[in-house]
Amino acid sequence: MVATKKGADIARAYYDVPEDRVMVVKDGDEVSLGGRTLRFIEAPWLHWPETMFTYLVEDRILFTCDFFGTHLARGGFYDDGVPDILTHAQRYFGEIMMPFSAMARKALQKIGGELEIEMIAPEPRARIQEPEKDNRGV
Repeated sequence: MVATKKGADIARAYYDVPEDRVMVVKDGDEVSLGGRTLRFIEAPWLHWPETMFTYLVEDRILFTCDFFGTHLARGGFYDDGVPDILTHAQRYFGEIMMPFSAMARKALQKIGGELEIEMIAPEPRARIQEPEKDNRGV
């Protein structure tokens, strides 16, 4: 398991994950997968204390956990295949992420200008192929 220190602590406390099964990473750490590189970006409290983003360097894909998510589990794999995706994304942000908006701003500042992003891949949502069009006023 790859996790932040907080994530590793939670895994041990709640799930009895042995220490030797956890790789603790912090901001900027990278792991080579032999031809692909994962870079980790801590983004605590979006909306869990151990949240981190993972950036697939060679493909310029940012995996954001819940951030940029929706409550939607239908439609296409990509955002252009889901009607009214921005409406659903705005609702999700308002209901789930709004209490963490200060942390959201910090996370966006960390990645803004630093990463070249071609796709955003949140967990509960279709993949965002054109991130610049996903503007929710964050």
